[in-house]
Amino acid sequence: MASYRAVSAASHAIIALLRASFDRNDFGRDLEFDVYSHQSFRSAMSAGVSLFVYRIFHNGTNRMPAGRRHLDGRRDPPRLPIDFHFILTAWASTPSLEHTIAGWFMRTLEDHLVLPAGFLNVAEPDTFRPDEMLEIAPAELATEDLLRLWEGLLPNGYRLSVPYAARTLLIDSNYDAQTARAVDERLFEYRRITAETGS
Repeated sequence: MASYRAVSAASHAIIALLRASFDRNDFGRDLEFDVYSHQSFRSAMSAGVSLFVYRIFHNGTNRMPAGRRHLDGRRDPPRLPIDFHFILTAWASTPSLEHTIAGWFMRTLEDHLVLPAGFLNVAEPDTFRPDEMLEIAPAELATEDLLRLWEGLLPNGYRLSVPYAARTLLIDSNYDAQTARAVDERLFEYRRITAETGS
């Protein structure tokens, strides 16, 4: 099942994908790859790619999908459908290298727009079921919104970034729903009504 660790596992899987696709010979130097929190931007890497999740929200087109049914007939509670949006940032000391890194990671993700469970479970095993996958797509983020995001992360320190969205994560509940036993017989109560009692 996709557990509540799904966003973390997916973020680290995307970074793992970029790290595995990287060839030092293409750049003539090593690059760093990491998942960032807002505090990470104040002591950022010198050259590489960072992933920062800036938005998680309910997927309104796939609301409350049915929970998984067990072999004994029990059904789990409805799954939570979510999308998360993130930016990939190119870090470098020169514009040329920064642009090259950005072009490279965009091409790499375009070649891997669907990540299977086997890859998603690399960082955090057993987070996704074997039949699950994650779709990654370019996202729309207005220039004004992107600059406002950076103003909160690193005032006066914008770096070249590309927005993406990961759709649709279906997070299963930890609550073990108990389903009532199926009805297999009916019991009727018979009571005689008499004139004396009126009942």
